[in-house]
Amino acid sequence: MNRHTTALLAAIVMLSSCAMRQPAPPPLTAADLANPQPKPVNIPADPLDTLAPAVRQAYLHDARGPIRDGFTWEFAYSPHATETIYCSPLHVSEIVLGADEHITNSSIGDSDRWQVNANGDRILLKPTPPGHSQGATYGAAAVAIPVVYGTNLIIETDKRTYHLMLQSTPHRWMEQVTFFYPEEITAARSARANALHEAARQMAAPPTVDALDFNYKVTGAEVPWKPVQVFSDQSHTYIQFADNAALEGDMPALFAGDEKNPAVVNYQTRGSAYIADRVLTRAALAEGTGAQRQVVLIESTETR
Repeated sequence: MNRHTTALLAAIVMLSSCAMRQPAPPPLTAADLANPQPKPVNIPADPLDTLAPAVRQAYLHDARGPIRDGFTWEFAYSPHATETIYCSPLHVSEIVLGADEHITNSSIGDSDRWQVNANGDRILLKPTPPGHSQGATYGAAAVAIPVVYGTNLIIETDKRTYHLMLQSTPHRWMEQVTFFYPEEITAARSARANALHEAARQMAAPPTVDALDFNYKVTGAEVPWKPVQVFSDQSHTYIQFADNAALEGDMPALFAGDEKNPAVVNYQTRGSAYIADRVLTRAALAEGTGAQRQVVLIESTETR
């Protein structure tokens, strides 16, 4: 064995000895076990953002009448309401239900004068005037007789039951009927509010959620880093963003006051939030320069 080999073996033995003498990690304390690190809160998107403007207004004002958008009529679903759908001979009307449900059964009161075809989450309706069997070709004589008649239709799916009145008229008809679901929107808004408050509770140290002030409004540019909520305790202001991705790249600067009279604020970043070292009554987030500058304003709505 030459001198170089001997030196190499000695070095390996010495490193192995050092590795074996590494101190063991400290044991978990009772505090570690009793207060585990909370999992990050996933804040759902605002369900109102996915609604068409007319549907959003109908939901917020609890309007029950149908909303027309082109050839589509949209109703607010209620398990205890009976909506009226207008149909007309020589025309097919389509009922489109929720994308997450499938029709399991449909029953119509007058099967002689109505043709009903169900498939998946939709139903096709066609009135068949008196004297014509289902599937028959309508002639000019049938169209010339203005017949008005109605019946009811009950649709059962794997999630809901729909009670509908069908009205056949010579001229008035709805080409497509859809629904939106206020109870599901309310549940989604409640889940989002709970997630926002849980994120606030985790962010506040110590967690004194009862003492948090959520009376802030956020206005300004619609940018990815626009805060989803702002709140404060007795010594800090917390600015919560939608997620960490909103803060990747160019992060907005935080100023006290407004853009015309800004003052530098000391803050730290924790997860998807800024934590300012004082209670702010008015602040601004800004990013970019010149014509590309984007500004979001934060203002307390509580009288101090």
